[in-house]
Amino acid sequence: MLATAALASNFQKGINEPCVFYNPHTNMRLVLYVDDVITRGSEKETKAFYEALNDKYPLRGWDILTPDTPLTHLGFTITEEVREGVTHRYMPQEKDVVQFLEDHEIELVQEVTCPMPTREAMLRQC
Repeated sequence: MLATAALASNFQKGINEPCVFYNPHTNMRLVLYVDDVITRGSEKETKAFYEALNDKYPLRGWDILTPDTPLTHLGFTITEEVREGVTHRYMPQEKDVVQFLEDHEIELVQEVTCPMPTREAMLRQC
């Protein structure tokens, strides 16, 4: 319990976003929305954070994002891959957009690769 109190007291609330917190000692960041938490920090600090939190409040589960371990936060799946030594992270929303379209009976009539592919398309009058 002492570890949890010490851990929590080291976080400062974000300036522009009330759900974001930052620990200046560990450089760890976390986003807390109701009962869903996601963190960004070193593996050591992340494990210490979740273990201390779990001691006080039993968690349903938590994990660390890796290419083999996607995370879910607020219903979004976050994935990671490493290509040519560079780490890329993704939060695709295709499934949610498709569900929204189905829920509202919206049918796509023309598929595009990008909604606004060129500057000229933005200036074109219909």
